[in-house]
Amino acid sequence: MVRAGAVLAGGGHHLDRAVEAVAALDGDRPLALNLARLIAPPLLSRGADAALLAARLVVGAFLIWGVWDNIVSAERMREFEGFLAAHSFASPPLMARLSVYAQFLVGLSFVIGLGTRWAGLVCAFNFAVAVAMVDAKLGVRGAFPATALVLFGLLFATIGAGRFSVDRVLGRSEMRRG
Repeated sequence: MVRAGAVLAGGGHHLDRAVEAVAALDGDRPLALNLARLIAPPLLSRGADAALLAARLVVGAFLIWGVWDNIVSAERMREFEGFLAAHSFASPPLMARLSVYAQFLVGLSFVIGLGTRWAGLVCAFNFAVAVAMVDAKLGVRGAFPATALVLFGLLFATIGAGRFSVDRVLGRSEMRRG
């Protein structure tokens, strides 16, 4: 089997050494399993729920922090309304409040892990609108933060909150793998 890999690669000695090293990992296991263990070490997947919790906490806290000034200050809310008006949003006072309170509730949902899938959809929609209406004009660098929030929203919507969440306690966050 080791020689088969080298023959397929035109007899390259570097590939031959790599295949021999993989085969030496565990002579009783098939080569494909050894390669899979090298590519995706099982040890790393043990931290998936902790990594998901960390992502939820960071993104959720960021969303709450990002709108808190609009919630506690009428002046800051008016500034946001003006920003939306300058970017041709319909009904800026209504849209400002919808966006601010949606972001706050989504952030809270992510932090506690309750309704995470629905919150992920709301997050993705809110920031997709931001990208389309404002950030796309800023180029790749300028659009990256809102685009990342669209992707985080889709990630949380598709995989749920993970083990460390209220959703899990309520039986609504089964992480489907495989």
